Amino acid sequence: MAFKKAVKTGVTMNAFPAIIRKGTLQLQLVEAAIFYFGKETESKIYADGNLIETTNLKFGYNAINLGLTPVSKPTLIDLKVVAGHTILRKVITLDPVKKWKIKLIQHTHTDIGYTRSQTDILAEHLRYIDYALDYCDATDSYPDNAKFRWTCEAAWPVDEYLKCRPASQIERLIKRIKEARIDA
Repeated sequence: MAFKKAVKTGVTMNAFPAIIRKGTLQLQLVEAAIFYFGKETESKIYADGNLIETTNLKFGYNAINLGLTPVSKPTLIDLKVVAGHTILRKVITLDPVKKWKIKLIQHTHTDIGYTRSQTDILAEHLRYIDYALDYCDATDSYPDNAKFRWTCEAAWPVDEYLKCRPASQIERLIKRIKEARIDA
């Protein structure tokens, strides 16, 4: 293997606009990318003189996720890696992390015949409605905005469901449609 530049021990630090959890702490994510070409050794990582991480450095590339106290304004942080006689320093700017509220919504798309023929896929779509009814039951005690809801995107599986499922399942489906928990 030929290199145009000498390969040597070094560190890059990347601050990410993300908060990670370590136990009960919320910490701002910084990744230390350390190239180390000595014998495996314990290393200590400091932020502004305070020990924040102890880890083993192995020969080659080491990626270490660090957690720093979140900042409210752009802040310079002096990071230092000490591994035996090797000391690596980097000053980074830690920017505040924008707080987002993320809502996860289950979504599927029905495209019958795309992956398999209708006769092959029908059993799965009938089972999806059974599962949706079970999930509605399982979340009945949840607050209204957390209760499971399902949209039957295509009429064909619902029509087939009404033709072949026992009366008790059809009653469950009708009940959930009336509650607006299943849209068919």
